[in-house]
Amino acid sequence: MTVKQFRDEDSNVTSLTRDGEMNLSLLPMLPDGRLLDGIRIAGLDERDRPETLLLDTVPAPASWKKRLHGCRVDDDSCDGRYLIEMTQEGEAAWTDGKHGLCYSIDYGMEKTDESAGD
Repeated sequence: MTVKQFRDEDSNVTSLTRDGEMNLSLLPMLPDGRLLDGIRIAGLDERDRPETLLLDTVPAPASWKKRLHGCRVDDDSCDGRYLIEMTQEGEAAWTDGKHGLCYSIDYGMEKTDESAGD
């Protein structure tokens, strides 16, 4: 099987997401304040925090911003990321009932309810 490589300026690259440019940063978290991998942000030292946040942040299209109305944005410890409170729905899947989102290890962040905030 041959995989076609895209260059950043290739017009096909912009069609890879139909919702537009990925410029929102979502940070899925559990209700108790831990990240989905169990790490507590409050317990991280200044040296480990940037890498942990980078690894746990999920990019989302700009068009999702209206869906995230009322979502807490943390400018202090999380550098302006939208904090998405998720509940576990199986071994590798989490949902957010407020904003119509779900996250899975296999598929990343997805909309579950097309009408939520749209």
